[in-house]
Amino acid sequence: MKKIISAILIIFLNSCALIPTKPNENITGHNNSIYITGYEVFEIKSPHFCYFFISTCVSCESIKAKIEVYATEHMNFYMIEAPLSYQKGITKDDSIGAKRMEDIKFLGFPTLIYIENNTLTKMYVGINEITNILF
Repeated sequence: MKKIISAILIIFLNSCALIPTKPNENITGHNNSIYITGYEVFEIKSPHFCYFFISTCVSCESIKAKIEVYATEHMNFYMIEAPLSYQKGITKDDSIGAKRMEDIKFLGFPTLIYIENNTLTKMYVGINEITNILF
C-alpha cells in the first residue's frame, strides 16, 4: 500500500494536474511534421511516440522546447495538445493495450506514450520519466 501511495505522489509531483483546458486554436501554426491531432495517434502505421501536453501546464512548458528539438531530430515522434475532454486513470495499466484515443486514461501531463501495432504499449508520465527515457 505504501508503494502505491508513493508512486501516486511521485506522479503528481512531476506532472500537471488533470485540468481540462481549452484547446490551442493556433496549433495549425506549428511545424506540421511533428504536431498531429489526437485522431491521428492510432492512424500512423509505424511504431511511434506521442507526447501529450497542455499549453497551460508549467511542467509541459518547461520541457516543450527540448521535446520539439527531439521530435524534429527523430523519426516517428509526434506532439499532441491534450484533448479538451479525456478519461482519467489511476495506474498506467489502465491504458496499456488501448487501440483508440478514447481508451487512453491520462494520469497527468506531460504524458509520453509508445504505439506499436496500433496498440499503446508504454506510457511515461511527468517530466522525470519522460526526460529519463528520451535524454
